[in-house]
Amino acid sequence: MAEAELYGDILEIGDGQFTISEITVEEYGDGEVMVMGAPGNGDINKITVTYDENTVFIKQKIWDGGESHEEREGTSADLKEDFTAEMKGSYEGDIFHAAEIKVVEVIL
Repeated sequence: MAEAELYGDILEIGDGQFTISEITVEEYGDGEVMVMGAPGNGDINKITVTYDENTVFIKQKIWDGGESHEEREGTSADLKEDFTAEMKGSYEGDIFHAAEIKVVEVIL
């Protein structure tokens, strides 16, 4: 299976899996922009992500408009609805199997 990266906002959390609303990263001018579907208009790309005891979790907090952040070793308990997940892993059909999950909490 080919290595892939996936970004998304966490919608639902289950046992050993969760569902995200995919965020795509597109080139724009000299930088990148993240694009995601708006809730309620039907263009959200939902993807099921699975993990197991070998999955590496990282928890990241970002605040002060991105000026400050911290990272630590995480666990599946860090998965929360409305947080963003950055994942590395591979697809098997429509299911993404995560080898690494970074759970990102943005504090406004």
